[in-house]
Formats: sequence, structure tokens, C-alpha cells
Amino acid sequence: MFSFRTKGKELTKNELITLSRTWKDSELVQWHYVGTHEGYDYFHHRDLNTVMGYRVKEGEIEIDTKFEATSDETQWILMPWGPQRGQ
Repeated sequence: MFSFRTKGKELTKNELITLSRTWKDSELVQWHYVGTHEGYDYFHHRDLNTVMGYRVKEGEIEIDTKFEATSDETQWILMPWGPQRGQ
């Protein structure tokens, strides 16, 4: 399981958006916002045989509802990225 306490790979907004437009399995791919911590917004990426954490400087990605980063998946927000969401 991804934990925001493990740094996650730091990306720019453009790098994250570009990465979110590729996937291995269109049925499994998901991107979640997992919260904000110490100046970074954290994201969790799940795809076929892949679970990764990423962080982007806070404010680079528009997020309507922000909260302190958490490992509680019930709090995470599914992002509108990927094949099922028009990307």
C-alpha cells in the first residue's frame, strides 16, 4: 500500500498529466489524490502490476477538496484521469 510518508516520486504538473495519459490495463487503471503534506499534493497510481506514489508541488494540480495526506483509502479522491474518464 502506498503511504504518503514514503516520499513518492516528485513530478511537475506536466509530467504527472503526461503519465496519467498512459496505462497498461484500461479496466484497472486508477489515480487518486491522497492528500497534501508539507507543501506537496500526493497521488496514488494503480494499474496492472503497478502501484506507485507521486507528489507534485502543492497548488500545481487543481483539487477542489484538499485534506491532510492519509493512508486511509476511504478518504482518497478518484481523479478524473484515464480511459474511463475521458482521457
